[in-house]
Amino acid sequence: MFTKRLYKKIIYRHIFDYKEDGTVEENKLRSAGESTVYKYGKFTFKFENDEIKNTEKIDELMGKELKQQFAKLDEENKEYIIGGKIGSLAIELITRVLRQNLYDDLDVVRVVLEFYEFYEELVSEFDEKEKNVRIIFCDEKILSGLREDWKNLEMVRNYIKQIKDSEK
Repeated sequence: MFTKRLYKKIIYRHIFDYKEDGTVEENKLRSAGESTVYKYGKFTFKFENDEIKNTEKIDELMGKELKQQFAKLDEENKEYIIGGKIGSLAIELITRVLRQNLYDDLDVVRVVLEFYEFYEELVSEFDEKEKNVRIIFCDEKILSGLREDWKNLEMVRNYIKQIKDSEK
């Protein structure tokens, strides 16, 4: 079971589509089960007419929900991405934030919510050396520890893969 979890990146995926009439359509694509505690989330925001805007309001909204927060402006894909460690149960966050129509206030047409098995894997997607990435709530000591743990996780994955390949 451990090796299965070791290679699973995304353990939960849920898509929210926001309509002009105020409705929210949901599509849960992947779940590790209802009893699983989801902590490490990534929120990908798509905007009307592919025009990225209201990022400060989104930062404020998500800042209330995340203990540590990372943000990335993905201009190539016309997305604003926020990741971090959530401070409540996933269902509470979904009900409080994502089931509200974000179209009216923020011009958001879609949010893709993904929860990761490992926090280190999520954090690795936000390289603070890139100009389009901001570390909003995460101190440097914690961040360097997470980066080091990510390297160790990759070493363990490679080692197990080598062992499995040699057994064939």
